[in-house]
Amino acid sequence: MTKNPAALLGLTGLALFGLAACNGTTTNPGTGTGPTASQVTEVGYASEDEVDADISSINLSDVYSPIGFEGSSAVVRGPAAFNPPACITANPANPTDADADGIPDDVTLTFACSISAGRFTLARTGTMRIQDTNQDNGFDASQTLTDFAWSLTDHSGDRTFSATRNGTRARAGTHLAAALTVDMNIVRVRPNHPDATIQRAGTVSFTAAAGDSLFVDQPLPSGTINVTGSQSWHRGDESYSLTITTQVPLVYDATCTTTDQRISSGELWFTGTVGGQSGYLKLTWTACGVAPTRTWVATATT
Repeated sequence: MTKNPAALLGLTGLALFGLAACNGTTTNPGTGTGPTASQVTEVGYASEDEVDADISSINLSDVYSPIGFEGSSAVVRGPAAFNPPACITANPANPTDADADGIPDDVTLTFACSISAGRFTLARTGTMRIQDTNQDNGFDASQTLTDFAWSLTDHSGDRTFSATRNGTRARAGTHLAAALTVDMNIVRVRPNHPDATIQRAGTVSFTAAAGDSLFVDQPLPSGTINVTGSQSWHRGDESYSLTITTQVPLVYDATCTTTDQRISSGELWFTGTVGGQSGYLKLTWTACGVAPTRTWVATATT
């Protein structure tokens, strides 16, 4: 991903969905049986967006504050420090934090946020419920999203899209590693394309690099990420069921401070049958600030 305007970067934090996905390189097997170039691109965009969303949600510095307000006064902590921005309404207004671990016991945030920067307008609406799921472990928490929508409007280009999420993410871990269990339904809208419905379930695990540790209210340190699970895709007459595997662990580089795209290397496969052809969509990351390549690799013809 290229550098973003400062105001937009301040709102989006790590997960600037859509901007990351709309760069990069797409490779497909050509004409005939199998996915078209457009299908490879659109499924690749959506898959990358969800990986970005999950990584943002395992980020201990901002997920349990309003996502994307990293470094602002919007950090969700105990009653004395709780002060979300004006576009977010909290219920209760001053949530308790009985174990003082920085995670509210139970709070629901309602978003009505929008910001413009250059050619882009980014908006977030819907609700996020945050719950402390273990009073004896400061890493365990859950996030429930209800009609939680990211929408990006590109006023002079083709990057406009929205993604509306309903579902849960549950986090558990220690200072050395954390795992995020995801069960999410996403409706993805792109101009001049049918709406796509995506069902995603699985686990995203993060292991801190040697000498680094995870802490609540601290940025995600360098480390490795493994993603496993399933992802279905339904759009018009298209219907695919894909299995997600990590072929090469994703390397998260916390020193990449000039970009939201902090994965410096790694490879994920999304395996299934698309367009009558068995194979896998390969997402390959090669450097911070660079969107992954998207390649369809055929393994057999049905």
